[in-house]
Amino acid sequence: PQPRLLRLATAWPELNLDLESVVTNKINDFKVKLAAEATEVEAVVDLKTDELQHKLEQRARVAESKLDPASAQRIRSMAWGVVNKAEAAKELRMRGRNKRLVLRQQRAACKKESLRIAVCHGISGAVSALFVVSEEMLTDLSTSEALAETHEMTTTMFSMLQAATLRPAVAAAVAAVSE
Repeated sequence: PQPRLLRLATAWPELNLDLESVVTNKINDFKVKLAAEATEVEAVVDLKTDELQHKLEQRARVAESKLDPASAQRIRSMAWGVVNKAEAAKELRMRGRNKRLVLRQQRAACKKESLRIAVCHGISGAVSALFVVSEEMLTDLSTSEALAETHEMTTTMFSMLQAATLRPAVAAAVAAVSE
């Protein structure tokens, strides 16, 4: 290994602590961002739910005034259906947020491990520690979130593969020039 890599490998415990603090800060920032998104989305869903429930209740009262209790009951059950669907949508969004947080933490751990392997053992071994998103990991995410996660994974993978394939050629060229 090159002398610079040897110095990095010996300094890995200190680097690891620094990386851990950076990762923790980024995860905390991501949690704040997710919480802000959640508050905004839940406020919109609650507002729309209240509007629909109010309109449906008005329709139910009109049906009752026309002496049609069956229609009023049907409209009220429709209103409760809207409330239940809204709660289910908020629950799904919450599971998606939690899944995104877990994915972010897993990705950070894999990046750190990949960096450790690259520093201590060489870049070619670091490819094995890459974070790969599976279908199961994407189940609770929306389509756009799943697409973003997949895009980030493939971008990281291609850059790591590019580094792994180019590094031996660069090292050989440097060795040839220095001889």
